Amino acid sequence: MGADASSYEALPYAGRVHPNSHIDVLATIGTLLGMQPASPARCRVLGLGCGDGTNLIVMAYHFPDSHFVGVDASPSQIQHGQALAAGLGLDNITLVAGDIRSLPGVEGDFDYIVTHGVFSWVPDDVRAAILKTCQERLRPQGIAYVSYNCYPGWHMFDQLRAMMRYHAHDMGSIKDDIDQARAIVQFIGSTMSVGSSARAVFFERDVPPVLQMDDDYLFHEYLEPENTPLYFHQFASMAEHAGLQYLGDAQFYTMMTTNLGEDASRTVDNISRSIIDTEQYSDFVRNRRFRCSLLCRPEVTVERAIGYDPVLKMRIASALVPAVESPDIFDGQPLVFSAPSDPTATLTVSHPLEKRALQVLVSRWPEAVPFAELVAACCPALGLAPDAPNQTVLAAVCFQLLATGSGELHIVQPPVTGHVLERPQTTRLARHQLAAGLRPCSQRHLTVNLSAQGRALLALLDGTRTLPQIVGELSAAWGEDEAVVADKVAQLLAQIAGCGLLIPEGSEPVGS
Repeated sequence: MGADASSYEALPYAGRVHPNSHIDVLATIGTLLGMQPASPARCRVLGLGCGDGTNLIVMAYHFPDSHFVGVDASPSQIQHGQALAAGLGLDNITLVAGDIRSLPGVEGDFDYIVTHGVFSWVPDDVRAAILKTCQERLRPQGIAYVSYNCYPGWHMFDQLRAMMRYHAHDMGSIKDDIDQARAIVQFIGSTMSVGSSARAVFFERDVPPVLQMDDDYLFHEYLEPENTPLYFHQFASMAEHAGLQYLGDAQFYTMMTTNLGEDASRTVDNISRSIIDTEQYSDFVRNRRFRCSLLCRPEVTVERAIGYDPVLKMRIASALVPAVESPDIFDGQPLVFSAPSDPTATLTVSHPLEKRALQVLVSRWPEAVPFAELVAACCPALGLAPDAPNQTVLAAVCFQLLATGSGELHIVQPPVTGHVLERPQTTRLARHQLAAGLRPCSQRHLTVNLSAQGRALLALLDGTRTLPQIVGELSAAWGEDEAVVADKVAQLLAQIAGCGLLIPEGSEPVGS
């Protein structure tokens, strides 16, 4: 938020984290593109329009040797964030109530500047101030993250927003405005025959998630007076005019034209004269409606021909599983791996090393495995030397995981485990958020929605209780048979582990 915080005072944003804005994501992409960004474990970070600061607070919790500064125009949200940071005992984060255009009390330069959910929702002078701050405050190898709504995909949502704002205007209260916004959209949708036109398809496919949004999100996204999407080339031109260079996209896989399909990829590559063209034509093909653009200083040399060498120093994570159980990794046949939560996220591999690597990664999910450990877990098991050619095979498949959106690369990762230990433990951060009535944030920088029983279980995971003790406590609290509760606990722990909410033994004090 930059200019007018009144609506955010009346209806504050609920604290959320934004995975694409994590400084490890920025550092990883910067490294792949030839930069030498500061380690997330020791850096300075500025958040512009940070809301209650949850996104920064979670990173500050995990990186105590880094310093975070957040600025937002809403005093009440800043006060809420200050209380959360104080409750966690954090001394490496400063949250300031102030205008982005003046940045009161903010001194020095920064390795990372994060602006999420602000750029499209503020006036022109605030947008200019955001880019000016990035140009003036970024360190030589610094990276700025700016998210915004974009065309062509937002054109249909523009129509939706116009309907909402026309009908749901000064209905008596913000709650009434929100209710009537949903009502008019439901009415318009009810007048259409299923699948009879592009507009009908839009209402059938894209509108239901909008209607299911939390009230705060729907109001500030669709009913605020400011919401200005841009074509990517317009944003890139604004950044260049401000003395900044487009680096890449936080959703790295979107930069790979190979993901557009063979014919579209070939055409986009042929007609593009620059990275700006490539990105804009890709947006046209994808009908993209939201972007997370990364910027850097103009003197930085960006390496667009990405090599595999940076991967050798990174960590890799993937939850892909093979399409067949117990596959023969030596048969030389292509084997499809897919994500259980998203069958469209697939990777097909043939080399035994590639198959073995994916098996190792899923066994360690959600942990990100250091490349050296992956080599040690794959090569000897197949009777292969951990030499340069075999490391290249492994690096290539790791890069493909990132490039297809079916895996992750990390510079660093907070301690996390997918294994349920004898005394399972979550972070003090997650339990503090639960106690405050907030949704817990995981080691994977995700805001996790849990059922009431899931929240009750998570609150007990301080590392002092064994599984039988946990089952006993919950059985008494829920008034259910221990055998029934044991089954529920097993299912809930699998969910909690997959989200990245469990930590390894010894990574935090027990019972803290």
